[in-house]
Amino acid sequence: MCNECVEVCPKNAISITSNIEISGACDLCGLCVAACPNGVFVDQRTQDLWKDLQEYGARVSVACHAVADCEERDGVVVPCVGVVTLECLLLASVVGGVRRVDVTHGDCDRCERRKGRSMFIRAVQQATSLLGDVELLTVNLRMAQGECRPLSRFAGLYRREILSLLTRPLFSLRKTASDVNERRLALISALGRLQSKVSLFSLEALFSEVDVSDRCTGCPICEAVCPTGALVRTVTPECITLRFDFRFCTNCKNCVVACPECAITTKNRSLTNEVMRNLIRDETEKPVPMWHTIALVKTHSCPSCGGITPARYDVCLACQGKRPTDSVVIIER
Repeated sequence: MCNECVEVCPKNAISITSNIEISGACDLCGLCVAACPNGVFVDQRTQDLWKDLQEYGARVSVACHAVADCEERDGVVVPCVGVVTLECLLLASVVGGVRRVDVTHGDCDRCERRKGRSMFIRAVQQATSLLGDVELLTVNLRMAQGECRPLSRFAGLYRREILSLLTRPLFSLRKTASDVNERRLALISALGRLQSKVSLFSLEALFSEVDVSDRCTGCPICEAVCPTGALVRTVTPECITLRFDFRFCTNCKNCVVACPECAITTKNRSLTNEVMRNLIRDETEKPVPMWHTIALVKTHSCPSCGGITPARYDVCLACQGKRPTDSVVIIER
């Protein structure tokens, strides 16, 4: 896994082994949700924060809960400014009509959630870079004077539960058609609405491409460890097809690390105006399919067990026979 959630957790409450485990030290701050690009953590409050922002019109105030007088503010209160993500800022401005966000935080240098401020600043920088000269959003950040309130659990602040997390094996975290990465879809939706207004050069840091070498054997490992469903295999008696949709790849590099043949590499994806137009979701609110084939592995039936195996092997790996032949066709794009 990418370990972003582990690195930002102020309570060291998250551990990743064969499972993702959350200890009782968790205070539901939501930074893990904001940091995770793969949608593993589910926090409805963070996902819908942009809707809360637009309730206040073109100008809205956001206050960190650590600021002592935050209840008296006419605006949105968040556990930490770090939960305000890039997707939230883009949706608030492009969809919700928010033009100015005034953000007040406490003394972050003395706060255990100090990384949240860096996360928010990075989100603002990305939004500014994407929007370029388009004056859609102004963000003002200032530190409140005086003492900050003691930090505590935030479950009581919200009318609905802030965090819902299932502890489950890593292989089960892969997204399916019915279990999509809502955060990624929100980003795609916002960028699709911006279209020609957005800087294509800045987009290259948000989208990645996967390259597969001829060492690929068509095994299911990369598909199994991809948390966003960006990699999908199709197996037939004649070949194994590996397809990829760049929109859902967050460059977590799970596939790179897990590939037993070291056949996978990733790189930033260059985008064109035509590709940007295709980012728009159709009237059914589902992403327009943008799959393309990145590898074809020729296969045959194992004479020993009858299972489908790459043609480079006389028998399948389980039956221990190996004899390399030319069997992988790399798709040129």
